[in-house]
Amino acid sequence: AIHPKDPSCRYIALTDYSGWRSTDGGATWAYRPEGNPWHNNTYAFALDPERTERVWAACSVTHDLPTWRYQADLGSPNYVGGVVSSTDGGENWTPVAKGAGLPRKAVTDIWLDPSSPETSRRRWGWGVARKEPVVPACRAGAPDMIM
Repeated sequence: AIHPKDPSCRYIALTDYSGWRSTDGGATWAYRPEGNPWHNNTYAFALDPERTERVWAACSVTHDLPTWRYQADLGSPNYVGGVVSSTDGGENWTPVAKGAGLPRKAVTDIWLDPSSPETSRRRWGWGVARKEPVVPACRAGAPDMIM
């Protein structure tokens, strides 16, 4: 992902090697797992369109998601993960609060609603937390919903 306001700020999501960031347009890359309890697999990033220092990531301790092999047992306790956020450009991470509606399950994608207020960005994630999408809540604009 390349930040729309600062093209020198880039992020790459990887399984087995987590997420990496570059602040020099990709010339060098840094691994920064501090604070991310699910740092071994990062599946996607969502970048705040206005603030380059604000980033969210979809993470899991389970690698190679999604594959049909993992989809067979969505209730398994092995699919641990969640969404983490950073307010310093990916230097440090904090898990998004469980009370925000996110179970501690693997998350494989994340989207940010760029039209939401800068002070309370709405985010949606896709993962293996439920067998059916939470589409009605998502349409209602509820923040931090897993589909």
